[in-house]
Amino acid sequence: MKQKLYTWLLLVSLNACFSLLFIFLFKFVVRSYSIVTFIGWADFATKKFLLYFLVIFAVAMLTSKLELKAIDWLRYKAPAVLVLFKYFIILSAAFLGAVISASFLQYFHHLKDFGNAFQWMQEQSPIFNSHILFLFFVFLFTFSLIGNIYISVILTTALLAVLGFAHYNKLIFRSEPLYPEDFLQLAHLNEVLPMVWGSFPVMDIITLAILMIAAFLVIKFLPKVRVYIWGRAIILIISAIMVFGFANLTDGFMKSYLERATVFTSKWNPLKTYSHNGFLIGFLSGLKQADVPEPKNYTKSNALAIAEQYSASGQRGTSGPSEKPNIIFLMNEAFWNPARLENVKFSEAPMPNISKMMNEYPSGNVLSPVFGGATANVEFEALTGFSTSFLAPGAIPYQQLVGHRSFMPSIVSTLEGTGYGSLAIHPYNKAFYKRSVVYKTFGFDHFLDMGTMMNKEKSGPYISDKSVSLEIMDHLHEESNPMFIHAVTMQNHLPYAPGRYKTNTVQVSGLSEESTTVMEAYTEGVKQGDQAFALLTEMLEELEEPTIVVFWGDHLPSLGADRSVYLEAGFGNTEKDNHNKRLYSETPLIFYANFSIKSEDVGTVSPAFLGPIVFELAGLEMPPYYNLLKKVKSEVPGLKADLKISANQEIIETLNQRQQELLENYQIIQYDLLAGKRYTESILFPE
Repeated sequence: MKQKLYTWLLLVSLNACFSLLFIFLFKFVVRSYSIVTFIGWADFATKKFLLYFLVIFAVAMLTSKLELKAIDWLRYKAPAVLVLFKYFIILSAAFLGAVISASFLQYFHHLKDFGNAFQWMQEQSPIFNSHILFLFFVFLFTFSLIGNIYISVILTTALLAVLGFAHYNKLIFRSEPLYPEDFLQLAHLNEVLPMVWGSFPVMDIITLAILMIAAFLVIKFLPKVRVYIWGRAIILIISAIMVFGFANLTDGFMKSYLERATVFTSKWNPLKTYSHNGFLIGFLSGLKQADVPEPKNYTKSNALAIAEQYSASGQRGTSGPSEKPNIIFLMNEAFWNPARLENVKFSEAPMPNISKMMNEYPSGNVLSPVFGGATANVEFEALTGFSTSFLAPGAIPYQQLVGHRSFMPSIVSTLEGTGYGSLAIHPYNKAFYKRSVVYKTFGFDHFLDMGTMMNKEKSGPYISDKSVSLEIMDHLHEESNPMFIHAVTMQNHLPYAPGRYKTNTVQVSGLSEESTTVMEAYTEGVKQGDQAFALLTEMLEELEEPTIVVFWGDHLPSLGADRSVYLEAGFGNTEKDNHNKRLYSETPLIFYANFSIKSEDVGTVSPAFLGPIVFELAGLEMPPYYNLLKKVKSEVPGLKADLKISANQEIIETLNQRQQELLENYQIIQYDLLAGKRYTESILFPE
């Protein structure tokens, strides 16, 4: 009985596959359709496609008795034909899985807009075909390991769906593609998911559940399609070679094929790579890319020659108090002035205290290297004076570079060498971005996280900014030596969901209901962050020790899916691409001091240049490395991979020769200190 059921299930499955294959071959051969055109026709003429399928399937099932007799005859009279037929089923299932997976990966890449996805498939059909070919061998590879075609196809498809969905969500929240480096965060997946869970559509969750049930039924009831172990071995060898070739697309044996398919890769513009090549090739292009690409002129002699130009030490800032001041880096999570949305009205100013102080103290904007996330890259720049613009797209230096070193020169080690104590504070999991390891590498004396802080009052789902201010003051009172404190807040982290706070005290108008909900939750966090900073400065005014606080937002918040709130408010809708990039990169920056300090507009600067500025204001002796940073800042104070700001605060469209040479020198020194032989460390960071 069980064998008979399996036979009929096999018959139904085979006839269904035959019906699909017949329609595909008819359109492909007779009508000269390509794979892409066939997909478009099936989507556009869905009813006709289903009608064709049902008619052919019904006709095929009417001949089921003959088919059963044929199967029995083949089983006993020509078993070799059945073996070949099994391989045909395996190859067909792998091909079908590849076509479906390649299509939905592009569907996710184009933010679930099948029209745009299909347009790309048509315009870049040779590249899309290379996607299918690569995935075809991926499916065969997983089959060769597992041995069950149903399980391998379902499992591989599911993993690719997760990959595509992760890419889609990163595009939505951060307007940035998924990179291979992002999988370094898998260890913290249980903490990342709650941050974005509220943004998952209910229908996606229901669809996923239905597909999981269907997959279980397929695995349980369909008869197994097994082949000899030597057959799987051959498939394993061939598929592994082909997968390896695609994974090494820039210099492997598949390079010429991919070049003929017009595949293009850009080391410094990943969005262009993903846009032209689609998600899959874009993702593969980052597999072999070095975390810190080596500059073409990096040699020991060149590095030392550059270092000698800036080797003078002992330079001090022209201002500052008579004694060494405490220095506090206060990097506030997703802090930005929502009042910059000109088409939106607020019942009160979101950040009145900081706005007032920005007119009284040195202030301007930080040119954040990221949007909506990757906080660690911002603090990496601020603490080291290194620029992420010279790193591979998607690189996370805390996890890929710093965490593997026993020591790395930084503002921490520089200040500690002059008698400072040091403390890092982050009111969240200490393992996130490997901070517990990284901070030791930088030389911090102590690190307080959510488990070791004394002040832990929450506002919303996270420890409040007010608690961080109180924690800072507690430690300033305890220490007799001057302190360097680096604090990274957490309160204003996404999601900005309804009910985040008991009361939203700032009302927003001018947006849709959904966008208003998001904006009011975010603005309440900004207001409380502003109040927490005001509380900190009030307490510092009573402190007898001179203290400087560098306060800035790490990046703009992710407001709505695919920046929907920004776009609805008309923010960043200009025709000038670089101007839009600048708008989405600038966050408030202020240098507060409880002693006399001259107010000035510092303009827009990268986090990498905060060290020299604060040393100047504090009147401290600078390490020679800061001479280089000051020189770079004098020419290109705002530096991102795809955006550069000049000394007169204008966007640089084309670097002049002086700027180009200066950035090349900066890159060589950074490579040497970060990933090279460290020839210049003793010169630029003398003990």
